[in-house]
Amino acid sequence: MTKRGWILFLALSVIWGVPYLLIRIAVADIDPLMVAFGRTSIGALILLPVALHGKVLAPAFRQWKPLLLFTLVEITGPWLLLGPRWRIARARFLRAVHDHCVERDVDPTSLPMEEGEYTVEGGRAAMARILERDRSTHISVFAANDLMALGAMMAVREAGRRCPEDVSILGFDGVPAGAFSWPGLTTIEKPARALGRRAVECLFDELAGRADHGRIYLPCRLIERGSLADLSHGSLQQLAFGSA
Repeated sequence: MTKRGWILFLALSVIWGVPYLLIRIAVADIDPLMVAFGRTSIGALILLPVALHGKVLAPAFRQWKPLLLFTLVEITGPWLLLGPRWRIARARFLRAVHDHCVERDVDPTSLPMEEGEYTVEGGRAAMARILERDRSTHISVFAANDLMALGAMMAVREAGRRCPEDVSILGFDGVPAGAFSWPGLTTIEKPARALGRRAVECLFDELAGRADHGRIYLPCRLIERGSLADLSHGSLQQLAFGSA
């Protein structure tokens, strides 16, 4: 590769990599897959016609080693910057909890939180830590997703306590497995199909220059099963938020 080629290659790396500095902010409101898909799609729409017109694709593919290196950096760079996907979900979850508390004049720092990965084992370990240090008459847990909630239910049984008599657990997602647990997992079901449809609509809006759609809210649905106790006649001892 010539000196000019290296200069252009390094310049492209810097220019193309600058948006990663803003990705941490973007993924707080937009799914990471949509961020990656939208960014690469827009780049392809802009650069591919230029490359075809200049007939430079064939020479570029002949320099396959630098191209392969650049591709690997493009794939691994966002992952190294953002970390595991559950960390992104954690930021979203905590932001939603914070906003909900502020709207209702509740101090968000007054709500205990236990961190864990967004997996069954992550929820199981987090719940075990809560039970070790908390001997309240009744504990209510809002898990950040259904997998964590199912893991939390396992930890409750292993500790010799009962759900929902001793520990109430609420999940979020609406995965089918929650219907087959014992007791059945009460959860907040998110509108997955509507989310996917609206995401594609937003992408088309971006491509057409109609990006001013603001924040979008879609309705969720509470699915009541058997993991929450009726505490309307008693006092709530503690509210624990399980999140990753």
